[in-house]
Amino acid sequence: MAGDHGEPIAQYIAVGGYLVANNLSANAHGNGYADPNIYVSGALGSVTTDGGAFNVLEGNHALNLAATYGLRPQLNRFLTLTGDDRDADFAAGFSPTNPAKREWLAVDANYGNGLMKRLEHRKQFKWNALRVLDPGKHEITLFSLGYWASRMRVT
Repeated sequence: MAGDHGEPIAQYIAVGGYLVANNLSANAHGNGYADPNIYVSGALGSVTTDGGAFNVLEGNHALNLAATYGLRPQLNRFLTLTGDDRDADFAAGFSPTNPAKREWLAVDANYGNGLMKRLEHRKQFKWNALRVLDPGKHEITLFSLGYWASRMRVT
């Protein structure tokens, strides 16, 4: 999602009871840029939107839209391989068999040329991980994510 030329967008990750901002100013107009591509799709549990939000902490990033992505507290194990003549995608999710342990890891790898006529030779890797600790009076939620991509256009 790109908030460009008068379409500011804010994006948040709900980690425990805290909202982590995932948007940056992208241009001289001060509008925001938010990219949901950092998530492994199996890690998402919910998405909520607010059509008229304003975030005083982040500036006017959310005048037109705010989206909050919620994470799954528990993840069912999965392994997915999809592809066609242009792309190949691999995703996997791991979690303990004991549902009382709230922790999981999800990974995703994408290779291919996309839908454009010109070949892109795209590679994209990402991980999302969650661990909830409950030492007594307080609950501590740890969330980690990583994203790396490269693309080489061939003319």
